[in-house]
Amino acid sequence: MPLLLIPELAEKIVREVQKLIGEDIIVVNTEGFIIASTDPVRVGTFHEGALIALQKKRKLIITAEDQLKLSGVKAGINLPIFFQHDVIGVIGITGEPNKVTPFSEVIRKMTELLISENYYAEQFDWHTRAVESFVMDWVQAKEWNHSFLDRAKLLSIDIVAKQKCR
Repeated sequence: MPLLLIPELAEKIVREVQKLIGEDIIVVNTEGFIIASTDPVRVGTFHEGALIALQKKRKLIITAEDQLKLSGVKAGINLPIFFQHDVIGVIGITGEPNKVTPFSEVIRKMTELLISENYYAEQFDWHTRAVESFVMDWVQAKEWNHSFLDRAKLLSIDIVAKQKCR
């Protein structure tokens, strides 16, 4: 599984979500560390509630009482972020759980869509660069070896010219 939740993307998610709601947001990696937050002081700190949400693969509501028991948490909700059925991180929304829970699923879905969009854009860019590189090699090739033919097949490029008979 490629690394999908890099800090730059997590920061973009935090910025986009914060525009929609007036609460603090965090994005946590699969090790339980905050990689993006509306509160820069929290970046790099451990979040025990997010780790629990990751391990259980379900949302975790954090109450004021939980703040006393769990490391690095604030009252709110933590939701696992899924990509192709795998948990790749957690998004946390700080605030009164009764206030933030109603829109939390929309926030999670928006986050997953942003990650999917980023992933498929990167895949498209990779494929475009690979085809461009292949075409340059094709133009300069004196002969076609097995590696060249394998690359053509991998990129779904038919290098055999077919003429129509009229």
